[in-house]
Amino acid sequence: MDKIPVTVALVEDEPELLEYLVKVVRANSQLRLIHACSTAVDMMRWLPRNKVDVLLVDLGLPDRPGTEVIALCRSLQPDCEIM
Repeated sequence: MDKIPVTVALVEDEPELLEYLVKVVRANSQLRLIHACSTAVDMMRWLPRNKVDVLLVDLGLPDRPGTEVIALCRSLQPDCEIM
């Protein structure tokens, strides 16, 4: 990943943790937050239309398992780093 800033998207359903992660990413000048949401469905709708370098995924989302978000991202954007 040679590109600066590195684009980041994240999905986390716990509001406090989502807010914290957003602050951490925004505080780093080498990162650019391009999407943050709290549901798998929202992220799965966003991913096909947008490219991202790093995707942070909560595995225990209430609407669908985070593994479904990961599988979709892998199929659409195989170079994306997923955590």
